[in-house]
Amino acid sequence: MVFKNSIVLGKLTRGLIALLPVLMLGGCRPADQRILVAYVRGSWVIGVTPGTWNIGETKDCEIASRSPILPDSRGDVLLCGEVTRETWGLAAGNDLRSQIYEAATPRDVAFVNSGHPMYSGSKFTHTLWQCERAGEDLRCR
Repeated sequence: MVFKNSIVLGKLTRGLIALLPVLMLGGCRPADQRILVAYVRGSWVIGVTPGTWNIGETKDCEIASRSPILPDSRGDVLLCGEVTRETWGLAAGNDLRSQIYEAATPRDVAFVNSGHPMYSGSKFTHTLWQCERAGEDLRCR
């Protein structure tokens, strides 16, 4: 009887272990929310201005509070496009961060999944979402 229970327990344990990554990834999905969204053009050298993001276009985005450079008291912002993300990373303590906040507009954002992890070598650096503009809202995968 003990031997039979051990087999059942072993199968149950393996099943739970196999399910664990799915549960963990599902728990990391950000809540759908209204958040500042920034998409800029320019460069950190000359400054940035709001960019044009057409309906149906997709941009790679990251949440500032999940990046190495945290947002300030003005709140969290979804950083979309390569120029925006690179500029944010260089913007600590200067006018560039203000330019990004000035270019940002509040939008309703639906996060469909937990995003795509990005690595530098074998080290996790941040998470990106591919966000599509659908009218005034965004849908991020």
